[in-house]
Order: sequence, then structure tokens, then C-alpha cells
Amino acid sequence: MPRRGRRGRGGGDRARAPRGPAAPHPQPAASRSGVGRPGPRARGGPPGVARCRGELVLWLRRTQREPRARAGSVVSVDVAVTGLGVLSAFGAGVDRFWRALVAGESGLGPLRRFAAPPGAAPVAEVPAVEARDHVRSPLGRRIDRVSLLTLAACRLALQDASLDAASLPRARTGLAVGSEFGNLDETATFLDRLFARGAANPL
Repeated sequence: MPRRGRRGRGGGDRARAPRGPAAPHPQPAASRSGVGRPGPRARGGPPGVARCRGELVLWLRRTQREPRARAGSVVSVDVAVTGLGVLSAFGAGVDRFWRALVAGESGLGPLRRFAAPPGAAPVAEVPAVEARDHVRSPLGRRIDRVSLLTLAACRLALQDASLDAASLPRARTGLAVGSEFGNLDETATFLDRLFARGAANPL
């Protein structure tokens, strides 16, 4: 029985020929333009990154709504970093942190916040006592450790930039915080209470 293929434009039947292996390209892949070579975006790095004298320069774009702009429009503004605040195992302040790094010191030591099991690895513990010295608000005695370190680092950054927090315009002042885990102390306390007391009775 003859095999029927697809119908052509002029009518009638046309047998479909079996496909064989593709013919090799006359040029090697490495010598062809655009094959195996990074494009212009790959040479320039990821979006927002430019090369200047062999170094990568990152341009920050921040969503800013200014009065002169239309409502909801995005305006690109320049962001200048004028102050740094560091709280580390070496202590508080950029100067102490930088001197320790240049001297090749290590911030690792035994854990002092709570009783560690025998043979525990050393940690780079940040002293909370020095952080409380830079938070002059009664709130510093009630907030968790992560928030305390954040406020202290902000205070140090303002001091490093010679800025007064009371004189800053609130509408144009923002804070960006990056934290991987947040406050684990509050999480552990919640879990202890949950397993010790059980879930609350909704009635």
C-alpha cells in the first residue's frame, strides 16, 4: 500500500522523504561570527555595571519620587555614600575595623553569650555592650539584638558623615537593611514557649 504524504499546493499527493543526518557546516563553529563568542552585554558585565580602567564600576539606581516629577514616574538620582558604620568582632567604628584588617588580626574567639557545647568552633562575636553605647534612646533596652546593632551602625554612619539626624529631611531619608536570618533570639524564644506551653486556645 503506497504511503501517503501531505498534499501540495497544486493538488495530488507527495511522498515525504525520510530525513537523514544534517549536513556539516562548511565553516568551523569557532570561526563563524556570533558562535561561541560573548556578545556586547556579556563583555560589559551585568546590567548596571561598567568597566573603567579595568575596574568594575557599579551604578546604583534608586526609585525616587520628586515633587517636580509626574506622579508614579521613576527618576534616576545620584546616591553618594558619605558615612560608614561598622560593628564587628573588633569593636565599634570604621577605624578600629580597618586597623584590625590591615594588621591581619582575627576576630574569632570563644562564644560568650551563652554556654556553648564542648569543642564548639570559635565565632566572631559582636559585643552588644558597645552597641548600646551608641543608642541613646530608651528603646535600646527593649529592642532585640539585631535591631540594636542596626541602630548603632546607623548612628556610627551619621557620625562618620558629620550629619545630625534631627536636621535630615524625613521625606528624603531612607534606610535599607539586609539580613539573612533576622533575630534568631526571638525565634528561639517563641519556639521554646510554643513547645513548653503549647498552642494558644482560640476560645
